Amino acid sequence: MADSPDSPNMSELIQRAEQYDDSGVLARSLLQAIHSGHIGVWVWQAQTGTMLWNDCMYDIYGLDAASFAGTLEAWSATVHPDDLARVSADVTAALKGERPYNTIFRMVRPDGGIRYLRGTAWVERDEAGKPLRMCGINEDVTERERLINLLAAVQQSTLRNVGDEYFQALVASLVRVLGVRMALVARRLPPELPACCCSMALLDGGRSLPMEYFPVDGSPAAVVLANGSFATERGICTQFPADETLQRSQAEAYLAVALENDSGQHIGYLAVIDDKPMPDVAHNLELLKLLAGRASAELQRMLDEAEILRLNSELERRVGERTAELRRTLKELETFSYSVSHDLRAPLRAISGFVGILQEEYGEGLDETGRDYMRRVVTATDRMGRLIDDLLSLSRISTRNLHLQPVNLGKLAHEILDELEVDTSHPSVLRQIPDNLTAYGDAGLLRLALDNLIGNAWKFSRYTESPLIEMGAEERDGGKEFFIRDNGAGFDAANATKLFAPFQRYHGTDLFPGSGIGLAIVQRIVYRHHGTLRIQSCPDDGATVYFRLPGAAEISLLEAP
Repeated sequence: MADSPDSPNMSELIQRAEQYDDSGVLARSLLQAIHSGHIGVWVWQAQTGTMLWNDCMYDIYGLDAASFAGTLEAWSATVHPDDLARVSADVTAALKGERPYNTIFRMVRPDGGIRYLRGTAWVERDEAGKPLRMCGINEDVTERERLINLLAAVQQSTLRNVGDEYFQALVASLVRVLGVRMALVARRLPPELPACCCSMALLDGGRSLPMEYFPVDGSPAAVVLANGSFATERGICTQFPADETLQRSQAEAYLAVALENDSGQHIGYLAVIDDKPMPDVAHNLELLKLLAGRASAELQRMLDEAEILRLNSELERRVGERTAELRRTLKELETFSYSVSHDLRAPLRAISGFVGILQEEYGEGLDETGRDYMRRVVTATDRMGRLIDDLLSLSRISTRNLHLQPVNLGKLAHEILDELEVDTSHPSVLRQIPDNLTAYGDAGLLRLALDNLIGNAWKFSRYTESPLIEMGAEERDGGKEFFIRDNGAGFDAANATKLFAPFQRYHGTDLFPGSGIGLAIVQRIVYRHHGTLRIQSCPDDGATVYFRLPGAAEISLLEAP
């Protein structure tokens, strides 16, 4: 307590107590309560230099009234030499009123034993502020300080370790500071497995042992995992005769605490075992409880990491299986496409050949209607041939390896339009396409995609008075999104999704011929590049196709084996 004129001294407290109990019973009860708590009470008279002790002071210091001179010097002689200067400074500061006396120091008993004491006191002063006496208490905190020192030693030994290294350092430190034979960290196996625990770290007689499995039933681990802790000073083998590990090591003392996850479930335990009785079992168990916090967190982290690795491994396995299955399916599809192509081309070649012979040898004998029928057959076979070619192109895209490089989409677009402008029946098209519009991808596939997109823009603007085809790029969602826009026939945007499916059309072939596979090819090429595709349109107001392609670093990473 800090000095204060309003703070009553011990004499005043006793006098006040005796006012309510003339026989002094209450005062004696207070002293008996202090004595039962094993707290030493002392009074130092400043004028005479003498010290008065209660019986507990003599017990704590291992002295008796005959062997203690009852002076400040005699008391100073019991203070550990390394602590004397500091404690003397604390007493001086309290007498001067600079700070309260509240300190922990070591004391040496006559038998050489060292005890840690906590001392607190207040100073009673006269009206002039001069110290009259110093009254205080001493409390033996040896076990608490021992626990603090042990905890600090263990924490220092494990400070820089994590995972398995942490548990190995933990058991080694416990064996060293507690002087026991064995220390163990074990985790509980999942409920679906037999009731067992396996060691995360096990040190026995100075040797680090490999992982072992311990049955829970019939062992102290069952008690620990059920109740949170268990300790016995001696006789552990007698209490658990079915525990082969304890019997084999001839264990005598055992103490352990459970390790918990965030939900309070017991996921393992920390234990120390010795082959001789352990008199300080209660204090050592308290040490384990203090260490259980970090040990629990470390074990939970390792279990979480193991679960993540298991899930990742399972995911990789499933992805591998699905990928292999997909590759088999694509290979079968490719084989099927080639087979169908071959089977379809043969009758087409026959039809085309016979129609050619008919036109060459019998064409003069046919009337106009007959010749028109012949032309329709030729047109139909040509269209069927192009359809087969488109189907083959579509089937090959998904299995094709990408040859990645910078590709100037603007240059490709101009080349495609130059080729289309050979058709003089189409009105002149106004171009708004930059000369340099670079993407990163497979040049052959991107050329095929642009062939279809620009071909569609060209085709569907045939009946537009002033056709316009634009191409450019915009920043969207942190990446570059390209677009091709026309002011042609357009379509209802509600049908946009199904137009990417093969053979789906919005306009009839009489006005706008085609196979109905172009947008499906474009979609597959963009997806093969790990990109995205969308389309906006209104009837008679043109259409805009947007496609986003990843940058060089992103697509290279996605295509890495």
